[in-house]
Amino acid sequence: MAFALKDLKIVPGGLNLLMPGDDPPQVESLDLTDWWPNAADNLEQSPEPQLIFTMPVECDGVLKTGSRIYTSGAGNLYLGGSSIDTGYGAQYALGMISFQGYAWFTSRNKSTRHDGTTLSAWSMIGPPTGPGTGPGVSDYGPGSKFFPVEDSYYFTWVSPVGESNASGVTKFTPPNDGNGHTFAISYVGTPPAGTTGWNIYRQVPGYKGDPTDADTVPYLLNQSPIPIATTSYNDSGDAVNLADDDSLLRFGVILEGDHDPCPLAAIVANQTYNGRIVVANTAQYPNRIYWTPPNEPSYFRGSQDSFGGDWVDVGTDRDDEIRAIVVRPSMLVIYRAKSIWRHQGDLGDPNALLEPACLDVGIAGVRAVASTAAGDYFVGTGGDALYRFNNDWPVKLSQKVEPLLRGFDGENFIGQDVNQTAFACVGHFRGRVYVSYVPKSFPAPTLILHIESQRWFSSSTNYHVFQDCGDQFLGGGYTGLYQVEKQLGNASTSLRFETQYQDCGQPDHEKTWGDLVITHNTQGVTMNLLVRLNKNLVSFTLATFSSTSRTVQIFPMVFPPDFVTVALRGKPIDSLNAAIRIYSAGSTTGLPVVIESPILLHYYLHARRGKTFDTGETRHGLDQVGRIDQVELDIDASAGPANLLVSSDIPGGVMTDRTSGGVAVATTTGRQVQRIQFGTPIDGRLFRHQLSTTTTYRLYGYRVRILPIGVYLDGTNPVADFWYTLPLAPGT
Repeated sequence: MAFALKDLKIVPGGLNLLMPGDDPPQVESLDLTDWWPNAADNLEQSPEPQLIFTMPVECDGVLKTGSRIYTSGAGNLYLGGSSIDTGYGAQYALGMISFQGYAWFTSRNKSTRHDGTTLSAWSMIGPPTGPGTGPGVSDYGPGSKFFPVEDSYYFTWVSPVGESNASGVTKFTPPNDGNGHTFAISYVGTPPAGTTGWNIYRQVPGYKGDPTDADTVPYLLNQSPIPIATTSYNDSGDAVNLADDDSLLRFGVILEGDHDPCPLAAIVANQTYNGRIVVANTAQYPNRIYWTPPNEPSYFRGSQDSFGGDWVDVGTDRDDEIRAIVVRPSMLVIYRAKSIWRHQGDLGDPNALLEPACLDVGIAGVRAVASTAAGDYFVGTGGDALYRFNNDWPVKLSQKVEPLLRGFDGENFIGQDVNQTAFACVGHFRGRVYVSYVPKSFPAPTLILHIESQRWFSSSTNYHVFQDCGDQFLGGGYTGLYQVEKQLGNASTSLRFETQYQDCGQPDHEKTWGDLVITHNTQGVTMNLLVRLNKNLVSFTLATFSSTSRTVQIFPMVFPPDFVTVALRGKPIDSLNAAIRIYSAGSTTGLPVVIESPILLHYYLHARRGKTFDTGETRHGLDQVGRIDQVELDIDASAGPANLLVSSDIPGGVMTDRTSGGVAVATTTGRQVQRIQFGTPIDGRLFRHQLSTTTTYRLYGYRVRILPIGVYLDGTNPVADFWYTLPLAPGT
């Protein structure tokens, strides 16, 4: 075997934490932290997260609407990092959505809305009692109220996003003085936060001669909401002011009695659906979804009614709770703990279809799904895999990083705490899928899938929640809110790269590593170059390097001067395999660190270190008998002596050992050539050479000196054991 210099081209590829194949080149990596997934093969530093604001608790929810950024954590609600409310409960991360200029929040403990200034209850509670005051000034106009006709009044609170249920009823009767009267109607009680106006409803008398209201329907009296600052409103009851019964009937706005409050639901859909806000997962009905009327987000019809309303149960298994709802065109995808369902058509439509799409996998937690145009990416039940759901079936994508999700620690990463998989979160931004999990210990990575190339990378920052804002990608973490992929030059830079353990396609052959060629521009950052041998049995720092322009640098692969084994210092590095690790030791200057691909690793391939060598039965290329008197071994037997046994089929026609148990091969000093002369030459048509040892050796070459014999008669066949020539013509 020629001891020739070879080269291996190392291309970073993507993360692969599974057992690599043996075919070179092994173009995947054991570490790719804080490198840019969009860089084609080269190692280019990724933009780092920038802290927007800190929080006193871990951030598990984020919503950006306009210039306002809301966050949540530990059951508290924050605006711009400052607390604005508490008491939402920490069992689930807070559900958030933006609609009609408001931010809407829901949990199993409470639900609210915020307009940037005022925090209000999601749904306004109706006034507890009917309106106050009574008859006002005397009025003899048409339609004025005369005894004994009475009127019944209700009032409601009004906000820019809806109306409350009605108050109780108050009946007003004009004095029996023969005069017509105007009723002065006033609201009673304190308007809820966020209330901007109020409405008055009046029952219209029956048409069967009954002068009282009886059981008729209340109609809206005022044609536009009364400003909340106006505490009293005069009902003249005349046609001139469009306040007579006929005018109310023509205007035709009937009091609705089903403006029920938002259910205490843990989940809110990621978008509105046909103008509706959709929520789900209450303590009593974890598998039920509720929805608002179109463009009326402040109330949920029948949310308190167990027999009918704007709600539907998804399946019959309440333990299979709803954890996320994704809005797709004409469809809702409902992610549950153990299954995935589809709702096709508008909510409440009797022709809509609610059906299971996948009954053998759900999602790990309420933040474990991210929606994209190409499908939804989610961490499945148990937190052990990432899938893409194409609205029909899920496809697993995480095989190469799955050991971490299953809780196993890698050489460079900490595995997931399998008891906290409910906190796994998934985000998507411009073709990159982020997967973050709670590790068993810190530091904790965030895994990144580059969708186009299907390569995995990692980030050194861990998150609890993501939001794609279009122009920004936000991530909530342990100390606050970050803008992900924001800047270069962060002092917390943690660039790390490690190759697979390169065995050059010869896993059981030792190599002498010649040198390593790296083309780099580190922008002044000092990078450490580490070598790990034989699956990290030995590791050491080979060198450090730094550059401010494109630099081609050659690193001799020799043991460093401070290597633990003194005898190996300065000697060439030998091993079965080697991994090259590069990591940063400082912050950048604002330009990305770049290491060009491929990295070149030069090496010399040794013969395999073994204990046995066997040629099998061979003719050595002869068609007739041959005679061996000498063999030559190119061998490294420095570990101990070996034994050579040569067999042949002559005499006797049966393969037999001709060396009387073998010939000793002496211990060598490194690689040497040994010649062995046989006292008695060995004849045969077939030969077999066997070399064995109790230690190990490297056999680089094995040669025999063989003399062809034209005719060989050994008497083993008395019938046919003779030789004669064909007729000859002498002199021809």
